[in-house]
Amino acid sequence: PTVITIRASRASHVLTLTVSDDGAGATTEQIEQATGSGIRRLRARLRAIYGNAASLRVDGNPGNLGTPGRGVSATLSVPTDIDE
Repeated sequence: PTVITIRASRASHVLTLTVSDDGAGATTEQIEQATGSGIRRLRARLRAIYGNAASLRVDGNPGNLGTPGRGVSATLSVPTDIDE
């Protein structure tokens, strides 16, 4: 079984959401070269809405040489004080 953890915090007018798992993990290269379009499309939407004020970071912690991986985490940060 895989454990999924969701965290949320707000500080200095920035909302930060992190979703992580304890699965096999992945390298940064594997994440960036994935064939799906979800991460790329989300980053494009964030740029369109928030400019450089928002970010999406995806980090993988793969295992190596028989060491199990420590999952993948995605952290989304968005400002909470944008003019509508």
